[in-house]
Amino acid sequence: MKEVAAFKALLDRNQFVQYRQIFLGLPDIQVEHKYILKTLGNYYDEFPEADRISVDELQTYFEAVNPSIKNAEMIKRVFEDLRSADLTNVELLNKVLHLYIRKYYCGAIMQAAVDGSDGQSDTAIEDIQDMIEKYKEVAITLSGTEVEDTEVCTVPMREILEDVITGGYEWPITAVQDIFGNLKRSTLGHIFARPNVGKSSFAINIAWTVVRQLMQQNEDGVVLYMNNEEAIKLMRLRMLCCITQAPATRLIKESVMARAEQLWKQQNWDRYIKFIGGVSHIATVERHLSRYRPVVAIIDQGPKVSIYNRDVTEVQRLQILYNQYREMAKRYDTALITVGQASSEAENKQYLSLNYLDSSKVGIPGELDWAIAIGARDYDAPQLRYINVAKNKGRMGRSRCNFEDDICRYYDLKDGSQRQKEKANGKTKA
Repeated sequence: MKEVAAFKALLDRNQFVQYRQIFLGLPDIQVEHKYILKTLGNYYDEFPEADRISVDELQTYFEAVNPSIKNAEMIKRVFEDLRSADLTNVELLNKVLHLYIRKYYCGAIMQAAVDGSDGQSDTAIEDIQDMIEKYKEVAITLSGTEVEDTEVCTVPMREILEDVITGGYEWPITAVQDIFGNLKRSTLGHIFARPNVGKSSFAINIAWTVVRQLMQQNEDGVVLYMNNEEAIKLMRLRMLCCITQAPATRLIKESVMARAEQLWKQQNWDRYIKFIGGVSHIATVERHLSRYRPVVAIIDQGPKVSIYNRDVTEVQRLQILYNQYREMAKRYDTALITVGQASSEAENKQYLSLNYLDSSKVGIPGELDWAIAIGARDYDAPQLRYINVAKNKGRMGRSRCNFEDDICRYYDLKDGSQRQKEKANGKTKA
């Protein structure tokens, strides 16, 4: 019996509603199966009175809304398999469906075990434990427990408006704040730039700005900074430079470092921000999100995080990866921010568009709520940066700002010029 027969059960609306989220949460579900799930969801959204759909209707609807989709032949084979799976016994369909889900979790656990035994993963045991816990949660639903209807909203409109207008956290520079409003939770964003332009520093400025607001408002909350490229101790040093406005060359002096460390302990910054290195797999990302439940989570070099399924193209991998990021942002109610590279064509450019992403031009942007590109030119003032809101569900816009790389700090232009004066006069804080 071909595993696609499991989808026969999902042609019934009630079955689809019950199992949809389980299927979407499967480790590295095949791309063609994702297409089927998405098509079923769109169909039932568009035709709310329909109780079920036939294979012929599903294929007709799919081809109507996707006239020029890639991998068309692969999708057609899925529909042929669905027709050949001539099953009408509901109990048998459910059994096939359960076996399909179990198979995916077993495959992911086996792959993690292989990676661990080959020395390719330092977190294999934790990843396996994580997947077993997830399967236990799924098993509760598979045993017949009713799925809670999470689509019904009972929040009063005033609360919704207050959250939209005043909820979230301020950005580190006014120019971005004026375009976006506050940074919202349950969103997925991406920051990209050429190397040494200041993309990681911009992310650190966001982290520090949010931590400062949590402290000022005496709010419980954690900012998570995950990294898979630079040594995590250097990221912590950058944060210290950003907070104290003192370059590393000054912090190395014992008197300055002592004051900085004392300030760090007094303010209890370790309570509000967690730096985690070596985050290279999507399972590790979710484990930390599940543990800390951060208000903001940053993944430095987010596009480099690997997924379970290795038998996909790079474009498919990024599409799957960012779809999972998006689902995690919602699941853990966090502002999830990834940091990545701009392509070589972006060198010496001012305002970068999404065309300058050094990765998928389709897979990543399609999942994002917003994107910020940072440009710089060699022949401009060395601290000048060009900020472009390359994607946003609200306003779009662009602006210039100053970046002081020695203290890892972004400023609005007017503040930056004052910073230059203070720096020249030796009046920096630490």
